[in-house]
Amino acid sequence: SLYESFGSGVIAPDSGLLLHNRGNGFTLRDGHPNRPEGGKRPYHTIIPAMLGEDRDFKGCLGVVGGFMQPQAQLQILRNVVDRGMTAQQAVDAPRLRVLGNKEVGLEEGFDAATAADLIERGHSVTGLSRFDCGGAQLILRTEAGLDGGSDRRKDGHVGMC
Repeated sequence: SLYESFGSGVIAPDSGLLLHNRGNGFTLRDGHPNRPEGGKRPYHTIIPAMLGEDRDFKGCLGVVGGFMQPQAQLQILRNVVDRGMTAQQAVDAPRLRVLGNKEVGLEEGFDAATAADLIERGHSVTGLSRFDCGGAQLILRTEAGLDGGSDRRKDGHVGMC
């Protein structure tokens, strides 16, 4: 991941490869929550997940999309755990995005009642394009075998092996 369009802006000599700048969200300022120090968990958007239950491996999940990553990851996990969706259903389901200042973006697919409820609770609601909602891949281990989902918002697909 380059993090920003041109990463750090530094190209490794004789390679043509851009160096990343994933550490951009950290700071060395004393007392700042995102100062990397032992025993802390600073906020960062690199959050691949491995899923387990009773010490058994149940699956893995990855989401791209900057500050949408933790939001999409939570929504996808809720789709699986709370709503009983398959991997592809969980990844395909419409997403919302908290934009700040009580503004919430809704991807196409939410019903009008959801938008009305958010407005009634004091939020402003806007539409989101599919590119504002992150992209995910999910593999679940089920009794029938592996169940995969790949995001229609990006260019992946699930293959058989």
